[in-house]
Amino acid sequence: MGREAGHPGSIDRRGDSFRVRFSVYGERHSFTLPGVSRAEAIDFARTKYRELTKGGRAAVRLQMSELIDRFKKEVLPTLTKGTRRSYKDSLKPIRTYFVHAQVDPLSTRIGADDVRRFLVWRQHHGPHGKLRKKPLSGRTLQK
Repeated sequence: MGREAGHPGSIDRRGDSFRVRFSVYGERHSFTLPGVSRAEAIDFARTKYRELTKGGRAAVRLQMSELIDRFKKEVLPTLTKGTRRSYKDSLKPIRTYFVHAQVDPLSTRIGADDVRRFLVWRQHHGPHGKLRKKPLSGRTLQK
């Protein structure tokens, strides 16, 4: 199980099959390949990935709210219970700032300056946007 070098996504053995999974432009793809070798599964992954990216589409244009919702639906369930809880706690102020305070910009428009502004805002605001009496510690912001 896990990420293999030299091809996109992951290849996992499932009994006498291999499962190939990867994302292309924010869309997840999963294929089950019965009765093939690992080398054949790797070749399939490379070929299929090239085929799906051939259109040369730029990054998917998702609003921040859509990106957060996809993350919660697609990534959070794959994480351990404690990690899920921590990420959910982090997503509350991220949603409050980017979706509500910044009026839900395109995720592709978020840059380093926007992240720095978020961290300054976060230091002085709670997860739902209320002003804090005491600023958050640097360690909490790092997390």
